This record gives sequence, C-alpha cells and structure tokens, in this order.
Amino acid sequence: MEQNFIVTIDAYFNKHSFKPGETAKLAFSSDETSIDIQLIRQGREDRTVWSASGMEAVKREIPADVVENGCAWPATVEIQISPEWTSGFYLARLYPHGRRDVEPGLAFFVLRPSKRNASILISLTTSTWEAYNDYGGANTYSSGSASYEAGAAIVSRNRPMARGMLWKSDDFVRLANTDTDGEDLPFLAWAIENGFSNWTGGAGWWNWEYPFVRWAEEEGIELDYACSDDLDADPSVLDGYTLFLSVGHDEYWSWNMRDHVEAFIAGGGNVMFLTGNTSFWQVRWNDARNQMTTYKAAFRDDPVFGTDNESHTTGLWSNVVTGRPENIMTGLSFCHGGYARMVGCSPKGPGGYMVYRPDHWVFEGTGLRFGDLVGAKHAMIGYETDGCDFQMVNGLPVPTGEDGTPETFEILGLAPAALMNKDTALEGFYPEGTLSDVEVVADQAGGGITEESLEKYAQGHAVMGIYKRGGTVFNSGCTDWTCALSAGDPAVVQITRNLFARLAK
Repeated sequence: MEQNFIVTIDAYFNKHSFKPGETAKLAFSSDETSIDIQLIRQGREDRTVWSASGMEAVKREIPADVVENGCAWPATVEIQISPEWTSGFYLARLYPHGRRDVEPGLAFFVLRPSKRNASILISLTTSTWEAYNDYGGANTYSSGSASYEAGAAIVSRNRPMARGMLWKSDDFVRLANTDTDGEDLPFLAWAIENGFSNWTGGAGWWNWEYPFVRWAEEEGIELDYACSDDLDADPSVLDGYTLFLSVGHDEYWSWNMRDHVEAFIAGGGNVMFLTGNTSFWQVRWNDARNQMTTYKAAFRDDPVFGTDNESHTTGLWSNVVTGRPENIMTGLSFCHGGYARMVGCSPKGPGGYMVYRPDHWVFEGTGLRFGDLVGAKHAMIGYETDGCDFQMVNGLPVPTGEDGTPETFEILGLAPAALMNKDTALEGFYPEGTLSDVEVVADQAGGGITEESLEKYAQGHAVMGIYKRGGTVFNSGCTDWTCALSAGDPAVVQITRNLFARLAK
C-alpha cells in the first residue's frame, strides 16, 4: 500500500500478551478527531478478527517521564478476545476515519493459547523490543541520538512502539551490510530518509520474527505464541511443549526467564535459538511487569550491586559478579562472537558459516562437505553473532568450556566476527566518556579493562552448534538466520527442516 504521510496516531495496549476470554485495552492519541481500528492476526496471510469505525479520538500529552513511567493515557477501547482467535501476533491498525490511503498508527499484542495446541512454543522477543524502543526520546542505549550515550536504566512498557518496530516499508534495508565492498551502514541512511527510528534496525517484529512465522506457516509448522513477559512471569509457560523457539534478536533476559528455560531443558525439553546476541544483558521487571530495569555498562549503579543479591545486577550475564554466563543455557555468548558485516567488524567477511562437521544429522540432505560455506549468498552471518572459547584439535574446533559452554557442545560451523571498538565503529558512535562494546565485555566478563582482557575479547567467531543436556539445544549463533531462510537458501531451509523434524517430535 502506498503511504503518503507519516502517522499521526500513537497507540499501545495495556499488556504485551493476553489469553482468550481476556479484555485487551487500547489507549491512543491522535491529531484526528475520529479513527477506524482494524485488528489483524499476522502470519502467512493477514486475517482481520475485529474492527471498529468512527471511534472518538483526542490528542493527548506525552509526559516528560514517558520513557520510564509510560504515557498513562486512558484506555478508550476495550476488545474482548474471542476463544476462536488463534494464538499469534495481533496488530492493531488505527486509521483516520474513512481513510486507507495513509500510514496507520500501530499497536500490538501476543495471544497465548488457552491450552496447548502445538508442540512448539515461540516466545517473541518483547523485552528486546522495549530495550530498543525510543518512543519519547530515549531507550536503554541513548537519549535522543543514534550513538551509544548513557541510555535509560528503566523503560516502560506503557508507551507506543517507535515507528519501524512493528512495520517497515517494502524497501527495508538490513542493518548488516550485504555488500562486501562497503564498510558503511546503509540502514542508517535509509531510516533517516524514510522517517524510521535509527534503533529499529536492531529489534522489532518486522525484522526477523514476522518473516520467520510466515515461512513456518507456509511449511505447515504449527506454533503457539508467548512473549518475554510470559517467560518471566509464568513458571508453567513451557509445560507440555516439546520445543521452545526463539528467533532473531533475543538480547534481554531476566533471572526468571533463565530459570524457566533452563529447567525446561533439564527436564528434556528441546530448544532452537535461531538468534544472535542471545541473553546478553540481564534485566528485571517490576511486579506489574510494566517497567524493565537494566543498568548495562553502568551496572555498578544498580542498587543490588554490592549487596547479598549482587548476582541479579543488571549488567552482562557473563559479568563476574553475576556468575551465570549465558553459555550455560545457549552454548554461546556475544562475548566470544560479535559483529559481522558491520563497519570495521569483518566488513568483507564470508557472510556464511564454514562447515566443520558435515556428517552431523543437522546437515542431512544438504550435500554440504567439510569447508563448504552455508548462508553466504544471503549474508546470513551479519549484524550480531555469538561464539564460544574453543581450540583446534586435529583440524576441528572444540570448545574449551572455560566460558561456561557445556562439555557436550559440538561446533558445526564458524565465521569470523569481532566486538566493536572506538576505531572500528562509525565516528561518534561511542561518545567521549562511554565504553565501546569490547571495553564493556572486558570490564564485566574479563573482570576489568586491561590490555590482557581487551586482547582476549577483541576478535571472535560466530558459531553454529548443538548440545544435549536433558533436552537438545541448537544455536544458530546469528541474528540473521531468518534472512537466509526466508530468502529460500536451500541449505538453510533444509537444516531448519531437519531441526524441526528432530526436535519438535
């Protein structure tokens, strides 16, 4: 649909997820006096489940503390969720009354099933969406710019999503540079030119999860849905499922999320992390789960730092004061991976994994052999990647386990990556007085910023691998697996089919 102006309607629901029979409350603000609302379930096809016409609208004030405390707008529309609606991602489109030739305002919720319908549960990465959402002028990275300034330590769920989180135009440019001759970030220029938030290249429904669920539905793969909030709040959210699935960029995890997924694995549940930068930062939610806290690089400012509860400090999961590296759960960590096809970080890298164990069942039917590349045509190894500490034994990579990676972890593929520093980043990306990515990792995972710790984490590898400890856990080690999958890369499609065939039973 051709759009001719940027939206003047802002909206959000009172929660990120609901179950059938519950009431979803929608708050909105508009320059228009009357709006129409269309609620659709998005997947392979958009399906309208509810609509309203001529709803009264008013322009509401955006509070000065909106980033931390939300908009506090009254909910002016209540939607009773029908038991007949299918679990999935629901998008509300708000139009000026009688118009469809303009870009709508958008809000979303996730519909959980009232009872388990599928063997697979996909958890949408809403905690990461909130961390990147800069509606109101700030997010956990920055206060009003595209640079890594001191961002907000606390962000509210009760605010609209920034433009680009839930929808982008069809000429969407990926954050990773798919041109091996370039060392810039084309996404930034595209976002500025088209009026999208700079931060939406790294998070949001549109980038990875939407194309993935469209692919899954075309394949006839049935999914039940939840989101980060559910994974935190509900210890039973994974009960009865065979496979837990995370897709794209799942960077922000709470202690409860880790507990619930690790218990699921220990009990025999399988996991597919088709993600990168997974569970890098620890977060905390308040009891109402409408505020998320993460101090990140300023972890020493967290009130729990230096207390008996210090392990819950909201810095890196690999922080020495936390003692719970994400490798324990995922097998991998961004600390040993980093960026690929990103400015000065492996800017002309292969874009795909070099295969090291082609006889593994994961590769059945692909025809891949030792040393072949997989995913390179579509720059699958781009943006953010996860790796582990390893050594070469008889020409094959083997984890050392020193970073928390399970001893049963098998490395299936490798690709070069690196953590960004002030020399490899875009000019001004790390303002004076802030830490670069490699310095943050050295400070927290390495126990301090020293020459030794900086050298230890400067270069890394994206790793694709698998381990078994109770259940089986596969990790793609890259955010952009879905980019190759949805583009129809034959080997990536076959690997993904193999994984579902084996792990979803």
